[in-house]
Amino acid sequence: MLAAEPTIDTPSLQLLRDGRLNVDARFGDKAVEVLATTEAWIVCAKAEPALALMVAT
Repeated sequence: MLAAEPTIDTPSLQLLRDGRLNVDARFGDKAVEVLATTEAWIVCAKAEPALALMVAT
């Protein structure tokens, strides 16, 4: 991965930190920054064939 550029909703982040926004127990182990993310660009480089083979095995 070359870059990850998340957009975090500041009001939601503050509500999560203050405990004023309830989150389902299935998501309770996630970081509040992840829960407040509204979008993200993730940029990856194409793997070299040998590297892809190593990862697959």
